[in-house]
Amino acid sequence: HAEAFENHDRCSVVGVADHDHELAREKITEVLAQGERTAEFDLVAGDGEVIPYEFTGSLIAGNQGGSRSYICGIGRDLRRVRQREAELREQRDLVNRILKTARVAIVIIDADGTVTRVNPAAERLLGLDQSAVEVEPVDFTEWAFVDESGDPVPPAEHPVVQVQATHEAVHR
Repeated sequence: HAEAFENHDRCSVVGVADHDHELAREKITEVLAQGERTAEFDLVAGDGEVIPYEFTGSLIAGNQGGSRSYICGIGRDLRRVRQREAELREQRDLVNRILKTARVAIVIIDADGTVTRVNPAAERLLGLDQSAVEVEPVDFTEWAFVDESGDPVPPAEHPVVQVQATHEAVHR
């Protein structure tokens, strides 16, 4: 199958941006050799707009009698995916800046009660170490929580215990 493709000219990858022609030919050859492949290419629309696209192609082999083989494929426009990825990166960067610059201790705990992240203030105020938190779970139930007036908070009223029990935010 691959030999037949090699004899075709650039029309076999029509619409693919010039800088992706070789990659497209390589992936088509892989489909012919391995039966299926997914790849991303830039397509050039009729108006000249370059559009990121993801293609999945599968080989539909002809029978032994010499009938032709085909590649059946489907593609999807990745513009919305790329836009959403950029938005998520912006949000992540904002959260990282907030965590880094906040003067209060911020501790992020997952649904299982495992501390997954702490900010520099939490490291300083609670004696935690972000690199250690990533390796070894922290037992927050040993922490001595206090309320706004400095009075101890009973373990059953710890914010994390309440969130785990109710699945709702605790505002104090």
